[in-house]
Amino acid sequence: MTESNWPTESEEAAFLSRTGGVIEEVQTQAHDLPELPEDDEPNSDVPLPSLQELINRIPAPLRDSLEELFRARYNRATRIKETKKPTP
Repeated sequence: MTESNWPTESEEAAFLSRTGGVIEEVQTQAHDLPELPEDDEPNSDVPLPSLQELINRIPAPLRDSLEELFRARYNRATRIKETKKPTP
């Protein structure tokens, strides 16, 4: 990526070709979800749902698409010289 941290047109095209239409599929699936009403003020008396319950609210095909799109991919392992390691 360039210094401005924005991808060039060729980098973006390469990324979109690697996703194989997953982005469009996710956008379509997310658009089809019902809208939830927005509360004017948060209700602190109501307990928050568990993370698993929130995950289960997302339709399975959409979860699968998001998993494929955002899963970390490791390409290689490389040894870093001691002098090149960042200091904490």
